[in-house]
Amino acid sequence: MCQKGLAYTPLFNTLIEGLCKSNKLQEAYGSLEAMLEKQVIPDHVTYSILIDEHCKVQNMERAKELFLEMHARNMMPSTITYTSLLNGYCKEGNLMEALKLRDFMSEKGIRIRLSAYRALITALGGKEEFSEAFRLLDEMGKGGLGPSFRSCKSIARSFCKAIRTLLHRLSDIFSFHRVMGFDSAATDLILHQKQGSSSHPVDG
Repeated sequence: MCQKGLAYTPLFNTLIEGLCKSNKLQEAYGSLEAMLEKQVIPDHVTYSILIDEHCKVQNMERAKELFLEMHARNMMPSTITYTSLLNGYCKEGNLMEALKLRDFMSEKGIRIRLSAYRALITALGGKEEFSEAFRLLDEMGKGGLGPSFRSCKSIARSFCKAIRTLLHRLSDIFSFHRVMGFDSAATDLILHQKQGSSSHPVDG
């Protein structure tokens, strides 16, 4: 059935996409290998489907391999492909790679989608990189992408969590000072703030 060239590529793409949706990623990757063996040429859609699925399961090593293979075959990744990688790095917690990819996209004039901004802002908030998170919010506005409620809520939740953590650390320090006999008004204030923050958890 298979012929050399592009004629059967859409059929394989449909098969690969179906296998990915059925959580049969190994079989999907095997279908790409079968395409190459039968000299059916994969296209950017083939690679984009596989990259996206590997990113979803946080297999970023394989996703990057597919991305580089895509480049080696002179295929231009789409905005969707870049977004999949960026989301994958954020989900994996690899903020450095995510920011490097985001900078590359900006330099090349590749549009950054709303979902990518949201993933980055959430990851930055989790690392308490608030200045960078707010910078991205500002960048979104300048680019015509109004900050979503979810993005703002994510930063607010992370910010409140960081404050609670700081108060707990300060409380531990001042509790030690009190035990050692160094009582002060500052000690009482910090301990009071800790108790107040514990009784008002942030909405999840």
